[in-house]
Amino acid sequence: MASGERDYGWVVFGPLFLLAAPFLVLSGWGLFSFGQGWAATYGVTGTQGTVTITGLDRDGHPRTPATCQGDFQPDRGGRRPGVQVEHSGECRPDRRLPARLAAGTAYEAGVWSWSRFMVTVLVTVLFVVTGIATLGFGGAFVQLARQHFRGDD
Repeated sequence: MASGERDYGWVVFGPLFLLAAPFLVLSGWGLFSFGQGWAATYGVTGTQGTVTITGLDRDGHPRTPATCQGDFQPDRGGRRPGVQVEHSGECRPDRRLPARLAAGTAYEAGVWSWSRFMVTVLVTVLFVVTGIATLGFGGAFVQLARQHFRGDD
């Protein structure tokens, strides 16, 4: 770029990045949670044991859904009360399930709820596809702006 010319790339990509950054972070967090849950469910990570459901936890926020809570007992001994439980079926107190504990959440062993993370996966794919298309169109816009303001019509 010669001296005196303006770079219009920042005009397009700066605001796009600022708008996209929170979605990118949330998508990354969602995919990490998805991977962590899947790995724990199928025995790749986590501590093997049994979880006993203690009930629903309503944290006092009316818009926050209640989460199933339980006490986790590792196979090697000990006890960890008050963990969040990801499982299939109802959240009935005193229900015992084989589970794996990963990052404070007990995942029912061998049972994975794809539907829980389907929205995360679809939104991430949509975000990536939209981002690629936006970068392509943004690049073309920058080229046209440079040509127009240089007078190379």
